[in-house]
Amino acid sequence: MKVNVYKMEIQVLDFEKYNPKTIIQEMEDCDHVSIKVRDWAVRSVDWDDDHPLNKGATADEAFKQLFSDETISLQAEYNKALDQEIDFD
Repeated sequence: MKVNVYKMEIQVLDFEKYNPKTIIQEMEDCDHVSIKVRDWAVRSVDWDDDHPLNKGATADEAFKQLFSDETISLQAEYNKALDQEIDFD
């Protein structure tokens, strides 16, 4: 049997200050598809309604710039970080 395997990059705007474990569990608990988060990274931004990520014309470029220095995989830190609260302040 053949199945499609998709690699997707998603953007999650976390206004409620969930930790990565909660967000990942919500995504992976889906009953109809098998989802496994392989890697993740986080950046903290000063948010307002005029932020470039909140504008269709500038969101893609702002996202790329926000993570442009991403040169290493965060998988090694994955399990350790999932159980920690992240304080962005």
